Amino acid sequence: MNRAAPAPLAFRLNGAPVAAEPRAGERLSETLRSRLGALEVKIGCDAGDCGACTVLMDDAPVCACLTPARRAEGRSVETVAALRESAEGRTLAAAFEARGAAQCGICTPGMMVSAAALLRAEGPKGEAEIEHALAGVLCRCTGYRKIVAAVADAAAGRIAPAPAEGGVGAGVVRRDGAEKVAGLTRFGDDLAPPGALVLRIIRSPHPRAAFAFGDLEAWAASRPWIACVLTAADVPGENRFGVIPAFADQPVFAVSEARFRGEAVAAVAGEAQTMARLDPAEFPVTWTPLPAVESPAAARAPAAAALHEGRPGNLMCRGFVARGDAEAALSRAAHVVEGRLETSFVEHAYIEPEAGFAEMKGGRLEVSACTQAPGMDRESLALILGWPESRIRIRPTAVGGGFGAKLDLSVQPYLALAAIRTGRPVRIAWSRSESMRASTKRHPAAMRVRIGADAEGRLCGLAFEGDFDTGAYASWGPTVANRVPVHASGPYLVRDYRAEAQAIHTNNPPSGAFRGFGVPQAAAAAEPLMDELAARLGLDPLEFRLLNALRDGEPTVTGQVFAHGVGIAACLEALRAPWRARRAAAEAFNAGAKGPLRRGVGLAAGWYGCGNTSLPNPSSIRAGVTPEGRIVLHQGAMDIGQGADTVIPQIFAEALGVPLSAIETVGADTDLTPDAGKTSASRQTFVTGNAARLAGLALRARLLALVNAGEGARIGSGPEGLTVTEAGVTHRPSLFAFAPDDLGYAIRVEETYDPPTKPLDASGQGEPYAQFGYAAHIAEVEVDLALGTVRPLGFVAAHDVGRAINPLLIEGQVEGGIAQGLGMALMEEYIPGRTENLHDYLIPTIGDMPPVETIVVEAGDMHGPFGAKGLGEHALIPTAPAILNAIAHATGVRPAKLPATPARLFAALRKDGA
Repeated sequence: MNRAAPAPLAFRLNGAPVAAEPRAGERLSETLRSRLGALEVKIGCDAGDCGACTVLMDDAPVCACLTPARRAEGRSVETVAALRESAEGRTLAAAFEARGAAQCGICTPGMMVSAAALLRAEGPKGEAEIEHALAGVLCRCTGYRKIVAAVADAAAGRIAPAPAEGGVGAGVVRRDGAEKVAGLTRFGDDLAPPGALVLRIIRSPHPRAAFAFGDLEAWAASRPWIACVLTAADVPGENRFGVIPAFADQPVFAVSEARFRGEAVAAVAGEAQTMARLDPAEFPVTWTPLPAVESPAAARAPAAAALHEGRPGNLMCRGFVARGDAEAALSRAAHVVEGRLETSFVEHAYIEPEAGFAEMKGGRLEVSACTQAPGMDRESLALILGWPESRIRIRPTAVGGGFGAKLDLSVQPYLALAAIRTGRPVRIAWSRSESMRASTKRHPAAMRVRIGADAEGRLCGLAFEGDFDTGAYASWGPTVANRVPVHASGPYLVRDYRAEAQAIHTNNPPSGAFRGFGVPQAAAAAEPLMDELAARLGLDPLEFRLLNALRDGEPTVTGQVFAHGVGIAACLEALRAPWRARRAAAEAFNAGAKGPLRRGVGLAAGWYGCGNTSLPNPSSIRAGVTPEGRIVLHQGAMDIGQGADTVIPQIFAEALGVPLSAIETVGADTDLTPDAGKTSASRQTFVTGNAARLAGLALRARLLALVNAGEGARIGSGPEGLTVTEAGVTHRPSLFAFAPDDLGYAIRVEETYDPPTKPLDASGQGEPYAQFGYAAHIAEVEVDLALGTVRPLGFVAAHDVGRAINPLLIEGQVEGGIAQGLGMALMEEYIPGRTENLHDYLIPTIGDMPPVETIVVEAGDMHGPFGAKGLGEHALIPTAPAILNAIAHATGVRPAKLPATPARLFAALRKDGA
């Protein structure tokens, strides 16, 4: 007997009646997005772990990905779209914008509706209640403190909107902030056209395995809903990619052998309605597991199989810096300390998994996906396809967090091949577990450090050795191996130095770029030894660091000398008062402690060179003025939450001499914007910012020349067009006299900036970066000696940013970086095959993140735009070592491996007898 079809699902969505016909067992999140077009509902995990899909059901927050669609029958469902029309929604939106509480914006809809539920409810709305209400939503960008503050402001009705207008130095709100808090920002899985095919990738379930396909044609023919099956045989160009051409070694599809769990071997595209049936286990492929090397030590063993030809001993590359004679200096030092530290894989855990779509248009390929490097994407796809770059257009979507992993190709080549093969639009969205298996990670490291000091406390020799697990393929391993030796000294004057870092292949996931390129690991190994040396000398840790801090005119370990702008001493000085106060308070607490709780306060310093290491690093900016007087900035720097879409226009407007509101922007698009380089290495504010400054100055010169005005003239912009005022006389340049160019501009400029660097020689001597940023952090923690748990109580962070272009965004970057450093120190450990989701892999929640006091230091840089320096990476470098030093202050124990989980710390405490 045939069963009757279920009645359509009917409920109210954002106040309006809707109906849908979900399939059996369909999640509410899928119904809302795929059937009702509510794309403001975001999918981050499909497991109830991240909370990005949170909606209100009869005023109660629920995870739409865990809620069966049929449960909404007859009920009221509200997404963030409903808040646009409500009083509490408008209040929250204003508060979120004013506080800069939305960075990338992918978690913002879930945060907003959870906060709205709290505001509607009776009862207190203090910080504890806010954290409880928002505890189910994860954020990887902000560090939560701005979100807590925004909800508190909204609850108290005390919103003081941040300015929307202002040049360099003004804490203006994000130019894309209103769109993000309204849920209107479109990410990688939000833009595919209706009817697009869905693509799935077949991946290796083993860390190393030989494989063979069955009859793929017959398998596909038996499933008429399949549009195509793709393997390495379908790659028309080079079946490899990589971010560094000389090391490009990762195949689009593996051939005969997979080198890590999660490696792609094939892909299947089919109709969206039926692709849900695809069970990867039914795909005709036979696996033969092979012995895998899963640690650098195993990979370096004489009998270990080589992952790649031409890389004997599985050594991909090494980085080396030597200055003076480190061993001789250590031998004559009055005090020498030595330490070893291991770190783990760390997952980027951006809330937006990789997603996008591709289609053919007029014989050209267009790819829209979440990426940090559209120019690099186009270059790589051209090689894979065997096409000229002119036939490829990259139209990036918004990026829901990146932190380095979205620099590498992810979905792009598979989408491109499927779109070309089928002639139809093709979409893909990786699941959370797929993202975690297939994406790059922070390099695990095993490091040994020795540091000496003379009797007066001056550093006397430093030696660093590090083995970094670069995984199956190169990715950014060469960058890490070369950057670490430059930075392992820390921001100190070290005249005798030797550092070597090795990047070693294993059958683990590829390790790539992750906020710091290996420098956070090196700082976590070296900074605790600075505390040990200070203790040996009887010196305060802060005073010891100040004694040895690098100063203007002194050489770095590569021999580079900066005449001014070396800001580490200023950062340390800024921490002097809170350091003394918090340290004394912790010691007083411990003196009176009777139970298992002890408090500690730790300090650490860090530095980071902005941009590529001794390599060309250009960014280009285009700007134009229409005949009507509209000013348009074409800037291709990807904003992944850090604020490039606000900071770059601020710099341009300042140089041009017009209000920020006068600037229209065209965002990243390889057809419309010059290449602004990749968003990584803390380079966009510095490098693209300089290109924007040059473009602003060039356009200003052109406009002033039209009326023979001098440099002191003022440019105005309004409904009547542009004006130039000088000595009380206002001129209106006649822009209609110029024939518009191909983009419609009467006047157009394009400028490029490439930082001045010099190559490193065989000893690592040279000028690798045009500027460094500096930072010092204080961490205050509470340790439970009986359990081994560590609870952070607060941070104070001093950051030298050269010139604060936008102080509001600086605070957000610092707080977000500290949250990631906290995770690296205490909880984050990716284990292939075991922690491939966001409930087994832990990242800090809103309840883990304590208050942060940010102190902005401005030691102006001679190369930076208006003196500005980069910031993104610097924000987390001192955090983990500051936490380690705080743990040692509380307990006397120094963990030998990160993260310092309760089990590891408990074991160390027992071993130490604490």
